[in-house]
Amino acid sequence: METTHESDPSTSNFTDVGMTSDETTITDAPLRNTKTVHCICIAEFDIIKGNMLSHVYPPDIDINNLYNEQGATTLTNVADLCLPDGSHVFEDDATCVILPLRNSTEDLCLHDGQKVLFGAVCFRNKKDPSVKRGAVQKSILLFTSDPALESLDPLLRLTLNKVLDSECEPQVALSTLYSAVNNKNEGTVTLFDKTFPLPNPQQSPQIQIQGSSIISLVNLYGRDVMFIWYALLLEARIAFVGTPARAVSHLVLSCPLLTAPLVNHYEKMYPYVSLTNIDCIMEKGGGYVCGATNRLFETRAEWWDLCGDSTGTLQRNPNGLLKNVKLSGGDVNHINRVVSGIERGESEDWVREQFRSYTATFLRECADRGLSQVPTNNTQMGLFGSMLLGNVDIQLIQEIVKRDTFLEYHNKLMRDSELLLSSNDAPFTFQINEPEKRSSDTLKTTYFVFPVQYETKLPHYHIQKNTIYRRFRDFVWLRDRLQRFNPGIIIPPIPEKSAINAISELTGLDTSETNSTRQRALLKFLDRVASHPTLRLGKDLQTFLEAESDVFENTRSHGNREEVLSSVGGFLMGFIKQKASEEPKFISEARTFIDKLELNLKNLKQECEFLIERRREHAFMIGEFGKCVSDLHNTLDAEWKLVGKEFQNTNMFEMDRINHENHKIIESIHYIQGTCESVKRVIKALEQLRTDADDSVEKVKSSRLNLDKLKRSRGVDEKIKQAELLLSEAENKQKVCHDGLVTASETFVSEMERFENERKVDMSELIRQFVSIRIESAALLGKGYQACEIIIKDVLL
Repeated sequence: METTHESDPSTSNFTDVGMTSDETTITDAPLRNTKTVHCICIAEFDIIKGNMLSHVYPPDIDINNLYNEQGATTLTNVADLCLPDGSHVFEDDATCVILPLRNSTEDLCLHDGQKVLFGAVCFRNKKDPSVKRGAVQKSILLFTSDPALESLDPLLRLTLNKVLDSECEPQVALSTLYSAVNNKNEGTVTLFDKTFPLPNPQQSPQIQIQGSSIISLVNLYGRDVMFIWYALLLEARIAFVGTPARAVSHLVLSCPLLTAPLVNHYEKMYPYVSLTNIDCIMEKGGGYVCGATNRLFETRAEWWDLCGDSTGTLQRNPNGLLKNVKLSGGDVNHINRVVSGIERGESEDWVREQFRSYTATFLRECADRGLSQVPTNNTQMGLFGSMLLGNVDIQLIQEIVKRDTFLEYHNKLMRDSELLLSSNDAPFTFQINEPEKRSSDTLKTTYFVFPVQYETKLPHYHIQKNTIYRRFRDFVWLRDRLQRFNPGIIIPPIPEKSAINAISELTGLDTSETNSTRQRALLKFLDRVASHPTLRLGKDLQTFLEAESDVFENTRSHGNREEVLSSVGGFLMGFIKQKASEEPKFISEARTFIDKLELNLKNLKQECEFLIERRREHAFMIGEFGKCVSDLHNTLDAEWKLVGKEFQNTNMFEMDRINHENHKIIESIHYIQGTCESVKRVIKALEQLRTDADDSVEKVKSSRLNLDKLKRSRGVDEKIKQAELLLSEAENKQKVCHDGLVTASETFVSEMERFENERKVDMSELIRQFVSIRIESAALLGKGYQACEIIIKDVLL
């Protein structure tokens, strides 16, 4: 819903573009009660007392007491938040005050979980030569649970004018406004004999903040908006400085839109702050977003980590949280896409969706990397194949995942997912349709794409029902990603093209049947991935299912380049890595189990192939027998040709059955063999982790010996400090390597239990399928011979 507001374009340095409402999920619970207004105040300047709340309705409410935390040493005067610095140059202005809910407000219309009230502020500067300062400056402040703040602006303006023009006693005016809004009827309110539109309290589980817009941020700060995005993720201190206060407050309230789906903590938002209450905010500690009209804020870098001014310039505190933040390639591509979209006229909703999708994917990758026990360091991040984090400092990622907003989001996501997965509902349903032939204009080649239909109920998916088009190599990309970033987990296999072609050649199937084989294999792969408790929650599967074709192709190509780097790195490391320590018993047992299973599968496959050949020979002999019977018509009755033809038909039918039926058997055996290869890959990865862990132990020993040696020398204080730093880094890496190995090993042990159970199911299905096919084939072959028998009887008659 787009809204407009009144401002003086000749005096406003900020440009408000596309102002729309912010939607922040609180809860699905219904609203309580119908009262929305908590209280209304008038703020004004007194020559003796300074800024003060001269009138409050209901009169028994102490706003300053409600606003300030109990025990705070520095207190905020709420009146200071209603009379912006420098506002005397404007005839009118507006801002907002966020009031934390610390006391019971059971009579208010609230969503469960709502933690703040929103204060709409309307300021008037009325010229009056009869007063000492030449003008009367007053503000009216209305605290409401329903933040449709700009809809209240005409009501506040009318009430304030009544007071300024002495047409109504202040307390009476406030009482009238209080009653009118709380007793509005069907979306309208009547105030001082005038009727105004006013939306009913929101019935949806979202907070709607009027005046907020990502487009306004991008138009003002351009691609540097991404630094605001990082500042929000890091819970840094952000300040916007400029005039009028209305524009500054809009920018503050627009910031949370950048980091949806994170929960927006509006109690950390200060749409306007003055010099007198910045200490109160600083005393609370942590991050915040504030707006100011006093230019002194720009010079006080100790108050902010990031500061934006009215010219579109962003300053970073050289000693602040963002001092080392650099935009990654993914960041640049994302913001370029957003800027291009705005230039071609895309809507505010479209821009929000771009940021929401990008942030959700980024947060999931941060969880995978920052919360993972896999050994990483700054130089390794480029080899990890991350879609967005390829050149993001791991220390920055680890800082992000420590923040309360991230942890709150991540924990809620996990709880919602666990709740869904504990139910009987399947988290995914898949369908892969017949492949479609496509052509490449640039390479002049043709290829097949598989239409994949999916539906999911997992809460972190942005698109819960969709059809995507993926090539076979895209599925291979997903499998490889899952293998690289899920140490200890046995990834479901995808038969390589050569293996599928070999099956088709063995069983004599054509191209369409070969594609059907791939179709079944890919569907089984997705089903198994989606049924895995860890893989189904991973961002790689989500990227595979949700990314648009061009975005996914860029992601896949980027991953392929990193695969090459990783392969080269692994090749070189093979020359310098020592052999891992003695193999644990569970690894040895797994190797033995897999070796025996592979041998059994090899023998089973050989026997199946032998049966296929024997059945083909038998079918061929039936056909030859039929030809000989047909030749009897030359010396006997002509009807014998029909008998021979029926035998030949039986041969053709039998050959077709052989190809299709045994194809399924061989296909199933190949799948189980593929799972064995997956187990061996995990064992190899665990061996590498053990080697890394052993190396890290040796590194600590050598670093400690070097430090001890330096401490016995004189005049090497600087070298000692450097050696202590290297020892600390080595000890940290040793812990990370050890924890990563332990986690991956424990995962593998539980995975082997899953593996054995799944193989029992697969083998049972394979043998059942074999028996069922043989019974069906025998029955159909018997019908063919019965048809021959009927014709023979006709010949004899």
